Amino acid sequence: MKIKRFIQIFLSIYFFLPFLLFLKYFQPQLDFDHQEVLWALKNSFLQGMVVSLFVCVLASIASFSLFQLSRQVLKWTRKLLLLPQVLPALFTILILFNWLQPFPMGYWGVVVALSTVYVGYAIVALHSAAQEKMGALGVVAEMYNIRPLRFFLKVYLPLIYSDLKLIFILVFTFTFSSFSIPLVVGGGRSTNLEVLIFEKIFIDQNWALACTLSLGQTLFLGFLSYAAFTRSYIEKVEYIPSNVLKSWWGIGIIYTYIFIYVLGYLRGLALSLNDFQQIFLFSNEIGVALMNSLIQLVLVLGLQLGLLYVSLKYYFLFSRNHLFAHLLSVSTVVVGFSIYLTFPQGAGWDLIKIPLAISFVFFPPLYKTFIEKALEQMSSQFLVGRIFNIGSDQFIFRVALPQMKKILFLWISFLTIYFLSDYAVLRSLGTQNMNLGLLGESFLSSYRLNLSFIVSAIILVTWGVLIGLVYIGLEFFLGED
Repeated sequence: MKIKRFIQIFLSIYFFLPFLLFLKYFQPQLDFDHQEVLWALKNSFLQGMVVSLFVCVLASIASFSLFQLSRQVLKWTRKLLLLPQVLPALFTILILFNWLQPFPMGYWGVVVALSTVYVGYAIVALHSAAQEKMGALGVVAEMYNIRPLRFFLKVYLPLIYSDLKLIFILVFTFTFSSFSIPLVVGGGRSTNLEVLIFEKIFIDQNWALACTLSLGQTLFLGFLSYAAFTRSYIEKVEYIPSNVLKSWWGIGIIYTYIFIYVLGYLRGLALSLNDFQQIFLFSNEIGVALMNSLIQLVLVLGLQLGLLYVSLKYYFLFSRNHLFAHLLSVSTVVVGFSIYLTFPQGAGWDLIKIPLAISFVFFPPLYKTFIEKALEQMSSQFLVGRIFNIGSDQFIFRVALPQMKKILFLWISFLTIYFLSDYAVLRSLGTQNMNLGLLGESFLSSYRLNLSFIVSAIILVTWGVLIGLVYIGLEFFLGED
């Protein structure tokens, strides 16, 4: 009972620690320039609404057309559609800068970049949801000679409405609090709330106002997350293919999107290789950044796996996920600055500050994305484990984790590529150790696009090697499912 209580208190304090630390140093301030704050709020809302609406409309049309593809083509198409979601913001910005010269910096630049990130994810998510719910409806419609357009409007859209609403809220949430993309392509006139918090902390040094804005933003986004995910798990039904689901409406959208992203990156990288000799001028910086990234990554993964163990133990003991799972989009700036104030400055302290900050920012959304649904599907096994009084550690390592091997691989893969390419969290921490993400962003900000492309290629190669080692390690430690 003591352990149960300790785990509950630990998780509650840990994931709300950045805000508790911020409140320790500063009190909320209600006397501020309302016009400036309303301007940032307006930008955040408009960016979130425009991006979410555009993504959902495009995805609802294109996802229907995925039923036209054969199984093998669909498999690879889905993977390519998810690339902008898998690869961090640095890659999307590089690709768009390569295609659009000059790039529309400001409001529309933010909208274009964020839409590029989320369209592919929305298409795949809606198609998966439709497959799980469609069953034999397509066959029935075919028997009654219902045309695809009528089926799309009368059956398909109502069927996926709840999933469409969820995707809208998720995209709005992440767009509303986006920091990395507006920081690079936003400009002053499109300052959103997160960038305003950054400016109040590091430029105006109005930390009390930053505290007020961050708390308001966190409560608002937490409410959206709770509202979006308070629904029960629905069992899948067997999907039966039919001709009424075969449509070419969105195929052009899908492959144009893939072409822009994949060919855009390869084109930019190929052009950058013409100036490959420049990389030797920065070979020392790249070597140091790579070594720092690898050392930091080991510590990041160690802390994340420890938090995952505690979270699984909590689920076993309480039969539910902890409240931290709703912290999908916390303020990167507040997390970074609260840790910046708490710990001394110095390269050695970065090895403590970076894993802490990454865990606050990335663990809850990745847990929600990969772990939560897997636990819900295994809930009956957790119940059996408690009934037969199986120890929580024995159940986690002998039953739960072997079944989650694929999920763990994806979780660690996402975390690895996100960390290697991150610059937003590290900027807010005021770190003194240069790593690959910061180096790539510094080249990008100084308009040395070719060098930034080369650094991104180094990140991809490093990621590929590391996830290969992760796969071998999971096979060795967890064995067969």
